Amino acid sequence: MTAIVQRLFNLAKVLETCAPLADEDARLLASVIRGVITGQPVEPVLGLAHGPGQRTLATQAALALRNDLLREAAIRFYPDLPPSAQARELARDLQRYAATGWLRERMHDACPVRHVGKQGELLWRILKARDNPLRPRAIRKILALK
Repeated sequence: MTAIVQRLFNLAKVLETCAPLADEDARLLASVIRGVITGQPVEPVLGLAHGPGQRTLATQAALALRNDLLREAAIRFYPDLPPSAQARELARDLQRYAATGWLRERMHDACPVRHVGKQGELLWRILKARDNPLRPRAIRKILALK
């Protein structure tokens, strides 16, 4: 993940807590908002350009969110297991959910109420961020980058 994407994620967290913004962050946010309002793509507004084969800002953000959610799920639901076992269990859970409930629930804008506060909520959010259940090896690599 690029530094600007990480900075935007941190800025979003600050905004969610209603904490005051640093002047530099406020200017960055203002430039993004101005660009969006005028219909400009976000990447040039932030000084980011991507060429062929490079990930867009939206893709980087989706992957970062998915990875954060995978780490959260590993800590919340498999805290006593080593990372390799956490990855194996999460991959199994994601595969199972992707083949069953996700098929009906993928079109929802919000997590179905029956999953809220349970493991299903994180599985739904992981797949909503990036609709691709991962294999244990890929999850193990993500968990290693805490």
